[in-house]
Amino acid sequence: MFVCLAAAIGSGVTSFYFALPNRCIMNLVRSLITVFLIALFASAVAGWIWAGGQPSPKMEGSRVVLAICALSSIGCFVLIWRAKPGESQPTDSLPVDAT
Repeated sequence: MFVCLAAAIGSGVTSFYFALPNRCIMNLVRSLITVFLIALFASAVAGWIWAGGQPSPKMEGSRVVLAICALSSIGCFVLIWRAKPGESQPTDSLPVDAT
């Protein structure tokens, strides 16, 4: 990935998109989103620790929201890195109603 990025930087900013193959672009976008998801997960962990010092009703509500946030960020991370660039995703096609 860094080789592709270095080649794109060396070729100039205006031709950045055309210098990179689709796989490198996909991995670059995935990496940027992954950094965001890691930061989101870290803030959920920090919030979980902080919520431990709150009164019981606030602690329970905070921890439910933070757990949902942490689980969704992990799920997004898995979905982002599971997809293969260039492959079409299977879709559930419904039968066409002939009426």
